[in-house]
Amino acid sequence: MLIRRLAQPMIASTFIAQGLDAVRHPDKHVDLAKDKVDRVTTAAGLGAISPTQLGLVVRAHGALTVLLGLKVALGKKPRGAATLLALTNAPVVSLYLPESSTEAKDPEVSGPFIARLTALGAILMLATDRGGKPSVGWRINKAAHDAKGSLADRKDAILAN
Repeated sequence: MLIRRLAQPMIASTFIAQGLDAVRHPDKHVDLAKDKVDRVTTAAGLGAISPTQLGLVVRAHGALTVLLGLKVALGKKPRGAATLLALTNAPVVSLYLPESSTEAKDPEVSGPFIARLTALGAILMLATDRGGKPSVGWRINKAAHDAKGSLADRKDAILAN
């Protein structure tokens, strides 16, 4: 329990810091995303997105990331917030994906990708963390097993009389 209470804010702090950076300095995030967003919009047959529009999207995503990160850090609906963090940040992780084997060997290129991928994995673990409580499926199976056992005990008691 103590480890969980310490780990949740630690994991969330990564997302809070990234979100704040996107809100405060959207230009560097726009520069990172522009080429890949243009490829996606072109492939989808949509028009190009202007840097101003992309900047607004980056800021909105940053604000959402900060909000969800704070919810995880403070333990306010942490599983739901962690799930939304994972869903909204998976596309961001793909922006850091090295595009060639040469880039993959360069620690300056692969390092940020690995760090973001690790943070995504950690937040996914928090999304599935039940706080030590068993799942509904386990509880149903246990209740069925207990019911079978008590029926067998009753049958034996009746036959013994």
